[in-house]
Amino acid sequence: MTLCLNPNCDRPENNNDDKFCIRCGSRLLFGDRYRPLEAMGGDRVSPTFLAVDERHPSNIPCIIKQFRSRSIEDDRLAFREAVSRLYRTGLHPQLPQLLAYFPRDDRHYLVWEFITGENLEQRLETATYLNEVRVRRLLIAVLLILNVLHREHLIHRNIKPANIIDRNGKLILVGFGSAKYATRENLVKTGTVVGSAEYTAPEQLQGQATFASDIYSLGAVCLYLLTGSSPFELFDVNENKWRWRDYLPEPVSDKFAGIIDKTIALPLQQRYTSVLECLEDLDPNVATAFRASQQRQQKRPPTFGWKRDRVFTPDIGTAIDLDFFDLETLVIAAQNRIYLNRTNTEDLDDFASTESSILACTVSRNGNVLATGNEDGSVDVWQRDGEKIAHFKGHLHAVETLAIDEKGKFVVSGSRDRTAKLWSVETGEKIRTFPEAEAPIASVVFHRNSNLLVIGDRAGNIGVWCLDTGEFVRNLKEDTEAIVNLALCKEGRILISSHWNRVVNVWNVEVGCLLYQVDRILLPASSVAIFSNLRNFVVGGYDGSLRTFDLNSGELWQQLGDRSQGIEAVAVSPNGETVASCSQQGTIEIWQRVPYNSLQI
Repeated sequence: MTLCLNPNCDRPENNNDDKFCIRCGSRLLFGDRYRPLEAMGGDRVSPTFLAVDERHPSNIPCIIKQFRSRSIEDDRLAFREAVSRLYRTGLHPQLPQLLAYFPRDDRHYLVWEFITGENLEQRLETATYLNEVRVRRLLIAVLLILNVLHREHLIHRNIKPANIIDRNGKLILVGFGSAKYATRENLVKTGTVVGSAEYTAPEQLQGQATFASDIYSLGAVCLYLLTGSSPFELFDVNENKWRWRDYLPEPVSDKFAGIIDKTIALPLQQRYTSVLECLEDLDPNVATAFRASQQRQQKRPPTFGWKRDRVFTPDIGTAIDLDFFDLETLVIAAQNRIYLNRTNTEDLDDFASTESSILACTVSRNGNVLATGNEDGSVDVWQRDGEKIAHFKGHLHAVETLAIDEKGKFVVSGSRDRTAKLWSVETGEKIRTFPEAEAPIASVVFHRNSNLLVIGDRAGNIGVWCLDTGEFVRNLKEDTEAIVNLALCKEGRILISSHWNRVVNVWNVEVGCLLYQVDRILLPASSVAIFSNLRNFVVGGYDGSLRTFDLNSGELWQQLGDRSQGIEAVAVSPNGETVASCSQQGTIEIWQRVPYNSLQI
């Protein structure tokens, strides 16, 4: 049974169909993989649902949080930024991973990792209360987790016992449906009132949550753990002050009581304003270690780099595109011909020719199939032995970009006619034409395992689609101009996009969030490629620059020389040991990976 999340469906729970609701016709799966099963609570504005990931071999459970579009309309940029920051915090082992983000109709959906274990509310059903030593230890642990959020300028806004889970002896903080991205501007705005009232700070109840509001909520959780009573019972409304000491089953030290008092002080100016300030009072040694970790450099020194192996300019005219057949064979496309270049030589062998000029060339990862996109709107496909096995026609204008799956069974073509088409190499037939884009297609990439196709157009749109069903998933678009080139990692998660306004964006395409930007580029990046080790990517620019960057941080790794002519295309060998580039003059450069200390810089 699948739950329909359309709020207008009259029988959302009565669904036996695999893909569409039998009542309202809404699509049941999100991103062709997440199936909602049952409601888990939440309020009417942002309800929560239990779901399963059907693409995972074990159908692992997950959580879907729903938001109304109008609840984020006034702060759309802040919401998108919050999604990116929530993804980054989820990389911490004590925070749940954000798995996906989907806009659909007038709703937005966040998909979270489902955390199993005993939460603190359940623990007190058997333990009645916890002593000072255990609560102090728990307070320090959660403060350190909370710092990860605050460092990303996120306010949790819903810290309560049920949202702190003990998973195999390690505390996990969950319940991020109410998290808010805190900027200097929106901190002074009155926002939505969220959170459980008994654990919520006074200023948050007025819609003005701060980082100190989270510390207040954590202090209120400590009151519950120390006394076994709700914070409502521990507060004297007639005298407007706390009387929690009267409810202690076991005394606590004056120092610890003072710390708790400061976390829950009613005037905001009397409360702890930062995690570090609270840690200083709880345990100076922990605070010292915490401060040192904050100041420690996170940059990882390079362990390897690339050294120029050879440079040659074959007499073939301008090379339009290149790729690797295997570790020792480079494919070069120029005009209407394809050439093969063997490692350590400058000799070229004819491979095949096309009826019109070649605009794009790509090779399957297994090295068995090669495809070209041509100026007359056709696509040609060859086997490794040179036999042509398919010729696709269907585009009204030139095919400027191609993507092929790992085994060479499917090809996606993108054209100036603003359409992308999915072809079957085995049957020689078109499977699907995707809806017309806003502008000519600049680049297409996909990966069969992720089942996501990414289409970039000249208007700056990056459309993400389910490859098998043709369902639109999302549009990745920042304040950037036309797409020049896209690259997708071998696992289908990390996407790199280069734009005409000289920006390179790095995305998590499954979650749908921007991770960071690289903007230190003189002219637009003509071509980008990701190394198979997933630690680096390479950018070739129209300014003649060829640079490698750290994929995790975006830090410049190495600049591979300077050129007088712009780079037309770059390619990385299947094992990530070789980089090839071709310039607008037709010069081919080959770089080999070497230990970093062997480079003469």
